[in-house]
Amino acid sequence: MMFSGPRREGSSKVPRIRFEDHASFQTGTVRLVIGGAAGALAALAGRTLLGPEHAYSMIMGCMGVGMGIALMWGRRWPALLVLGPLLGLGSVALLLAAGDSHEPFGLGLMGAVLGLPLALPSGSRLRAALVIAGTALGAVVGIASVRAVEATLLGPIDAPDIASYALQGGIVGLFVSIGTVGRHITVAGDAVQDALARATRDLPGDFAELVGRAGETRVRVLDALERRADGSEKERAQVRKAVDELAGCIVKVGRRWQAVDTDLGTTSPAVLERRIAELTGRIEAAADPEARAAYEKARGALEDQLQHRTEIAKSRDRTVARLHSYLAVLERLHLAVVRFRSSDAHRFATEMQPMLDELDGVGTDAELAAQAIDESQRSSTTSA
Repeated sequence: MMFSGPRREGSSKVPRIRFEDHASFQTGTVRLVIGGAAGALAALAGRTLLGPEHAYSMIMGCMGVGMGIALMWGRRWPALLVLGPLLGLGSVALLLAAGDSHEPFGLGLMGAVLGLPLALPSGSRLRAALVIAGTALGAVVGIASVRAVEATLLGPIDAPDIASYALQGGIVGLFVSIGTVGRHITVAGDAVQDALARATRDLPGDFAELVGRAGETRVRVLDALERRADGSEKERAQVRKAVDELAGCIVKVGRRWQAVDTDLGTTSPAVLERRIAELTGRIEAAADPEARAAYEKARGALEDQLQHRTEIAKSRDRTVARLHSYLAVLERLHLAVVRFRSSDAHRFATEMQPMLDELDGVGTDAELAAQAIDESQRSSTTSA
């Protein structure tokens, strides 16, 4: 995902796609491959004992039972031994009910039923739909792949039945497993990046520049973290938290000063100085004491406004300078992540910790803006 920088005309937003729980997916794949292969070998044993009659139904039924047990693996034994075979047999029953002329449709039904144990607990209708559609497609593609492998590889070399059956059953299990990918995929927008993009369009120029640089550096830091092979997830989370807090701080401060600018209006210090000089001239030229006193009162009010705006400008400069210093730390953080991407985890933690400590709790620095505004307001009230 690329951040567009401080341009005001727009920015690109790309949803972040994450693959969650790799270990669970890999374990499920191994189980389905073994379940499909074991079912095919059981069908070979049955064919050897009972003869080739109803071979297709026997093979598909045994593979369905094997994959059903694999999908139910991890549950209590009674559920595993009862629900697993029922799941497999029920899926094959739909396949056989579809008939030879509608085999692809029947295979899709078979795969969809096999996907139900993973789809129902997914917690999302979209994920459930993706799993069911994926396992349905996996069953269709798996059988097509098995037939292609048999025709182009196993048949010409006259492979032994035991190896042929095991390989073909494993292939079907593999494709059904690939169909479960939707269960592990999360598609979500990046809320922090969206806030940065909006702020870049809305904020005054100096804060828009800071937000743009923070957004670009944040993307680089997170990408570098994703590419790291070492380091614990706790360390990664700590870096992500510090980076996001800094980005949020800059946006929050920028929004506060945007509100101040709106309240101040468009009158500039130069205009106030001109008006003060004009009133000074009128005071010097006024012959009537009452008129002179009114001009002096008006000049005093303008001088108070000018002082108030000067204090606000100083507070603003201090705030921007402080944020620039934090942004520099963020850029150093990115270089450190890249530099120690291949180093041992202990060295990574040692080198990064001082910068993380400096950025820790940076979100509270948004109070800088409020404090500066309050000081200016108090100063203005006192002088008034």
